[in-house]
Amino acid sequence: MDQDLVTVGDHLAVLRRRWLVLIVCSVLGLGAGLAFSQTQQRLYEADAKVLAVPGPSSVPEASLDAEQVATQAEVVLSDRIVAKVVDSVNFDAQGQDLVDATTVIPSDGTSVLIVTSQMPTGEQAAAVANAFAQSYLDYRAEQVTAAQDLMEQQLVELRGQITSIQKSLRGVPADAKIGARTTLAALTTRATDLEGQVFLASTPSDSSGGQPLQLAQPPEQPIQPRPVWDAGLGAFLGFIVGLLIAYATKGSGAERHRRTSPQPS
Repeated sequence: MDQDLVTVGDHLAVLRRRWLVLIVCSVLGLGAGLAFSQTQQRLYEADAKVLAVPGPSSVPEASLDAEQVATQAEVVLSDRIVAKVVDSVNFDAQGQDLVDATTVIPSDGTSVLIVTSQMPTGEQAAAVANAFAQSYLDYRAEQVTAAQDLMEQQLVELRGQITSIQKSLRGVPADAKIGARTTLAALTTRATDLEGQVFLASTPSDSSGGQPLQLAQPPEQPIQPRPVWDAGLGAFLGFIVGLLIAYATKGSGAERHRRTSPQPS
């Protein structure tokens, strides 16, 4: 601390002498904050929530671990889903612009994905967030359908192989059927497993992908600009600058005061 300012009264004296500097700097800071606020693009923010759960190959009660949930968050912003979003929104938009305006984060300790979009209007923000959430659900449903079709195709092929082996065993001596029966037993076991997986895939449940938990609603207030906040911050910074100027120039004021004060005889 400056040796000339050793008491609270010394500091108050500086502020009294430089009160005009403090006021001017604060007003200028307030004006600068308002001016900055006017240059910001108006943005609205909306959130949608989706539950990410395992696909048809997992048991219905299974849940995703933290790493798997994080992977699903990345899937929401993948190219295939972005293309669906561009097609579904009712305004012109570029895919990369929508990705830049959207974030997807897992909710701590859960399988919930929070899809947040920031757009120039509240309606667009809600539309984009909901489009990403719905497109993610559609993509997961497509994965379930594709997996189910593949399993059904494999099941048909297995049944055909089983039928072919059964026909080939007719009239064959028992000692010659051992190898074929082993193959037949393995194919039958595999077919039974596939039948169970096809049943799970065709059973309506949450295992088909994400479950919508909350649709985004158009917000009434923008997240930027924030003129009151910006003006207040500008005024505060201006006041700090005024303090620095006041203390930087206190010496000249004190010196003038000593020159104009009457000297004792």
